[in-house]
Amino acid sequence: MSTRNHVFLVLGALLIGIGAVLHNVPFPIPGSGVSGAYPVPEWNGACTSGVGQLVQSMSASAQSDCGYIADADHAIGWLIGLGIAALAIWTVQTVVRLARS
Repeated sequence: MSTRNHVFLVLGALLIGIGAVLHNVPFPIPGSGVSGAYPVPEWNGACTSGVGQLVQSMSASAQSDCGYIADADHAIGWLIGLGIAALAIWTVQTVVRLARS
């Protein structure tokens, strides 16, 4: 197996792992006035709810925090998607290599 092929395997697993950790690990938002720690998708759900939208319309700080949360939520999807793509490339390369041998 070539080194390049290993890179796609490791990169794919790493990207999916980082995305899974960001998706599941709870964290607080300092200075947000909300006590407790929640995973990114729960924070994003709160920000996109009706009450969250109302609070954002009244608070620049909440608007900024929710913007960062939305970016983090999108990043999770991109990390997992790119990880899956890297694993797909690794799989295709492995199958082609095995078919040639």
